[in-house]
Amino acid sequence: MKKKRPFKSGADPKVETKSFAFTWRERLLIVGLILAGFVVPAYWMHSRYISLQAKSIQKTVQEWQHLYNLNEIQVKYIQDIELQFHGSGSPFSGRPYRTPSDIDLHYQEIAELMTAENGQRFMQAMSGNNGHH
Repeated sequence: MKKKRPFKSGADPKVETKSFAFTWRERLLIVGLILAGFVVPAYWMHSRYISLQAKSIQKTVQEWQHLYNLNEIQVKYIQDIELQFHGSGSPFSGRPYRTPSDIDLHYQEIAELMTAENGQRFMQAMSGNNGHH
């Protein structure tokens, strides 16, 4: 007896095969969705951390406003100094290494915006906190 060959999909002329191909528009949509899956969380993270950094700096400077009798102009300048020194808080930007002398100069810059007495109190408080405000 003859052995039957297994059925091959292309061998039967009665079976119609469809080739499945995406149009350019569908391809762009798929690529766009994949990219959005990365870009949207990255943007959210970036925005969130920048917002948290700004709120943290604002909270710290508000506390200093009451401790060192700062006016609104001094608060604005100190917030700008803090943002410049500490960065925006974006997780995609590196934090620069700061030497102890850089940190001292940073505190000195802030203290110079205060009255002499409050600036001296500020410098004493910052030296007692091991460089943390």
